[in-house]
Amino acid sequence: LTFFHDFVTLYSILIRISGISTKRGSAMKEYFSIGEISHLLGLSSHTLRYYDKIGLLQPASVNEQTGYRFYAYHQLFTLERIRHLQHLEFSLEEIQAIISDTTMDTFRNLLSGKKEELDREISRLTTLRDTVEQYQRYYQRSDEQMLFNVPFKAHFETRYLFAEAYRPGESLYGTAGYRLMVRKSAPDCSDLNFLRQIGLLLDRDEFKSGRVRPTHYFMMLANAPPESCENVQIVPAGDFLCFRSHILKRDAEISPLLPLLSCDQVPRLVLACELEDSTDDSVQAFTQSCFEIQIQL
Repeated sequence: LTFFHDFVTLYSILIRISGISTKRGSAMKEYFSIGEISHLLGLSSHTLRYYDKIGLLQPASVNEQTGYRFYAYHQLFTLERIRHLQHLEFSLEEIQAIISDTTMDTFRNLLSGKKEELDREISRLTTLRDTVEQYQRYYQRSDEQMLFNVPFKAHFETRYLFAEAYRPGESLYGTAGYRLMVRKSAPDCSDLNFLRQIGLLLDRDEFKSGRVRPTHYFMMLANAPPESCENVQIVPAGDFLCFRSHILKRDAEISPLLPLLSCDQVPRLVLACELEDSTDDSVQAFTQSCFEIQIQL
């Protein structure tokens, strides 16, 4: 299709050249002014002068008295080649190298590099799109009208938590979150794809007794990290018993789920995932946040 488009473009140019030739005589026109080139190819005179300035394409002749530039017939095809290479997103420096090497070796090498560059960009955009979709699901879930303290079951795929442990005696609003932010900014974490989804891992025994005591502060990762990455905890895919509550309020009630657990059953994993509904990042807003308690079944 690209070849066909270029052929049609050049054919239309030749038709227009023929029209100019017919008006001025029977012979094929040999030289074209900047104005004529601009008319034929849709390139501005500023662009043509810039090509001349950087040595990409210099006019075939220049009138010494007037300074007018004139381009030879074959340079029309060179200009079309330049425009086509720009369509492939090659830089002017790369284009200059391509058209300077008549063996096409430079073009072949640059094509390989361009493909690798595009593959990386496709990978980056695919990751970005997947992250946006994850946010869509997250905020859709946050917006679902669920009755508070009413248990329900939900299925989750494998999740990855970038977690920082609370230190003995440390306040819920202590520096665990600060330490996590510092850790995630370290060079070895630069390739991790963090989501703006935070939560708490809760002590299982304390929860069984009806108390909320976090063991870790965490931030979700969009995908699996390298195996060597520290601070990562894996939450396996499966069903979770859930309910929603403002667990950080002093009068928070977490007992609705407790009767659903057998007397001797200690939850394997308890997550408290914040359901963000505001851009207010103050401590006060955090204490008022709604959390979804998720107990691994």
